[in-house]
Amino acid sequence: MSEKVLFVDDDPNLLSSCERSFRRRFQVETAEGGEAALQKIAERGPFAVVVSDRQMPRMDGITLLSLVRQRAPNTVRIMLTDNADLEGAIKVVNEGNIFRFLTKPCPPEILGKAVEDALGQYRLVTAEEELLNKKIPRRGRLGNSAGRHAGADRQRHHPAGTAPPRPRRHRLDRD
Repeated sequence: MSEKVLFVDDDPNLLSSCERSFRRRFQVETAEGGEAALQKIAERGPFAVVVSDRQMPRMDGITLLSLVRQRAPNTVRIMLTDNADLEGAIKVVNEGNIFRFLTKPCPPEILGKAVEDALGQYRLVTAEEELLNKKIPRRGRLGNSAGRHAGADRQRHHPAGTAPPRPRRHRLDRD
């Protein structure tokens, strides 16, 4: 399972600082701007976490995180911004479906904790998806042509003029 963290900003000094601060704790990669981030995601993804600045030239963080959500829905998204206006924060949360919204300057211990929490969320989401993929039958896997559950055929093929069997009721069921 990949647990890479991608930091995205238009400031190379900030990216270098993130790399120095977190390279011992996380598998860190960086991208200067939204386009570079999308290219890196396409070439080197998946990433468990993407941490993006909000205000960048050519592609802002809101647009970037929305595209990340479409292309890699399991990737957990964190937004960093140096101006925490309420309207902008609401837009980021609604459009990018972010996990955390942090303001700059963000102390390394707070950003590190947010990334750790995001990695925990990523593990939870990917484990749940893996479990669901094991439990939910795929088309044709059960031996019937449409991949339906075994009871689906029983409900359709009952003697003419009779109703399908009623499900059994349990003591806790109420009318």
